[in-house]
Amino acid sequence: ETYLESAKYESEKEDKLNQIKNAAKTYAKNNRCSKAVNILLSELTDNLSPEEQCIIYKSLAAVFKISKEDSLSTIFSEKALLLDPSNNSLRFDLAYEYSSMGKDDFSLYHYKILTQNNPTDISLNNIGVAYGRLKMESKSIQFYRKACEKGSTIAHANLAKRFLNEGF
Repeated sequence: ETYLESAKYESEKEDKLNQIKNAAKTYAKNNRCSKAVNILLSELTDNLSPEEQCIIYKSLAAVFKISKEDSLSTIFSEKALLLDPSNNSLRFDLAYEYSSMGKDDFSLYHYKILTQNNPTDISLNNIGVAYGRLKMESKSIQFYRKACEKGSTIAHANLAKRFLNEGF
């Protein structure tokens, strides 16, 4: 309630939405997800900028993640990415969430976009994991090696595990 009260006194729309986001997350953590969703949806109006809409969609994704409704969380994360496609942090979190759900094809899609923009050792390693889960072994090893070249110790471990499992 304090966050909602504080939001009333914010002069900037983005600051107001951040207070509402905090209120929604607090409600979700207290098992009042429907209240959290209603608060966020009531703010979703036609006169919001894309950045402001993105805050709401990311907040909805966070509420559904807290309530363990992974499918709805990913839907709202995808919507936020449509509005802010260069948000690498959001894209990485979404790719990781898809991987946790066993949706490795979606995970791979987002990790590949990440590596086009900024190929980090973590993203390259995770592409290797996704390819491995999709039974594309040679592609998996290719990306583990790329991650190793960038200094990833986990990719070295994944590559060693693959070699051990194959009898090398």
